[in-house]
Amino acid sequence: KIACYHETIPLRMVTELLMIQEKQSISIAEIVTKFTISANTAKRDAKYLKKLGLIQFQGSRNNGVYLLTEKGKEFLNENIQMYS
Repeated sequence: KIACYHETIPLRMVTELLMIQEKQSISIAEIVTKFTISANTAKRDAKYLKKLGLIQFQGSRNNGVYLLTEKGKEFLNENIQMYS
């Protein structure tokens, strides 16, 4: 289970950040598949998280992936409580 102590980032986006942390990177296609959302929604999520400085894009336009920034890592460390 996850508890997030941040009010402006929806839980789905926090979960996306956790996936990036776990896998080191993630593509839009992986977000679409994992969350059963449209590519446009996944792109909007990524755009929002990028605007906040939590993720960055790396690679080509068609085959690139998103990575956590240092700010993204700090966000997860400060705002996420994992428990069983």
